[in-house]
Amino acid sequence: MNILLIDNLEKIRQNIEYTFNKIETHNLTIATKDDDIPKIVKENSIDIVFLGIYSSKEEELNYIKQLKYRHYMVIAVSLDSDHIEKDKVIHFGAEDILTFPIHLKLLDKRINNYKQIMKAKNNLTFDIEAKNVFTKNVRARSIIFRTTNDESIALMRDYFFNEYPHEVIGIVDCMDIVYGFCQFLILSHNKTRVILEGNQTHSYITIEGIDKIPKSVISHIITKNSDKIIYKIDDNKITFKLNKVLSEIEDTFISKEEEQVLRAHFSYKTSAKEYVDFTPIDIMSNIEALEDIEDKIDLTIIDFEKNQEISSLYDMAESFQTYYSVISNLVEFDHIAFALEKISNFFNEMTEEKTDKDKNKKLTLVLNTVLLDLTSWRNTIFIKQETEDIHYMDSSLLNSFLQIEMIFDEKAQEDDNDILELF
Repeated sequence: MNILLIDNLEKIRQNIEYTFNKIETHNLTIATKDDDIPKIVKENSIDIVFLGIYSSKEEELNYIKQLKYRHYMVIAVSLDSDHIEKDKVIHFGAEDILTFPIHLKLLDKRINNYKQIMKAKNNLTFDIEAKNVFTKNVRARSIIFRTTNDESIALMRDYFFNEYPHEVIGIVDCMDIVYGFCQFLILSHNKTRVILEGNQTHSYITIEGIDKIPKSVISHIITKNSDKIIYKIDDNKITFKLNKVLSEIEDTFISKEEEQVLRAHFSYKTSAKEYVDFTPIDIMSNIEALEDIEDKIDLTIIDFEKNQEISSLYDMAESFQTYYSVISNLVEFDHIAFALEKISNFFNEMTEEKTDKDKNKKLTLVLNTVLLDLTSWRNTIFIKQETEDIHYMDSSLLNSFLQIEMIFDEKAQEDDNDILELF
């Protein structure tokens, strides 16, 4: 087991180093808070971080939070437990607190226990029983809200706003929508459950029994109330996917190498220039082919506007699928890839009976917007590299798809009036 001790006082360092010199099965590396901790962890394959603490003051304990955001296992160590509030130290992210001097056998046993805990935690990121429709890669635990009356959904809402320990993006808009859907299902005498699951990067909120509301109405309501929420519907369930916030960490804690990993999973703003600099050359060569696909889509839209033939929509489906095959390789843009795939699948299932002159005219307008968005997005990020946030267009394409879906769903406008009153 490779252990890193971070401490700025020589007294603790000497005491702990003396103890570890008597244990041959564990390797100890020593550093101070001023050192490059990520580099030391990587070069020495560190398993556990021991952090020396001297009080329970927040300014000192905040350093534990910084280590935890990098997913290190942090054990607080002290020479004087009388002046340390153990519960507070654990609340700030430490897995345990040890007081030195400590008996060698007890220390060795504790370290082996930490090793088992780390192994178990790694195995918790997959749950075959997961209820959300996005992924099984979530912790093997969940919180279930039985939404049977107004009081129960009010308590659920209160939990997310006042008790949920994680900060997530879009929770307010999401809760407004979840609350409205649950309230409608209760008024319609339909019992349902809301299930919360998550992993290190995302929270997933699932409503069961949503099949009582038409899919087109669901899409319409979500689009009207928020343009940033990512969701999927599968049979009788809808799941909302929310990004957890990566709290600000001191610059000394973020290396360029880890920036690339962090930004792919957290709400961490990345400029176009930074993204292009980190994108592999082979992927960049595929990006260049997108302009040709856009030209093909443009010609197909013109042909569809002129002749209004269903075959043009099938050609468009093929082009959007080709565009998707390139974008799906970019982990940063999974939302855009998802929207492109939805558009392609929708056109592949189109029939003559669903179209008419008025719908085709509306469709042409939306398709021109989609094409304009794609062209602007490609130029802004990969050619001009001038945006400070590469995710500026994540939700725009999905909203365009929803507009396309609404054009061909005549029932949607009739069915959503009652539900809209709840939002």
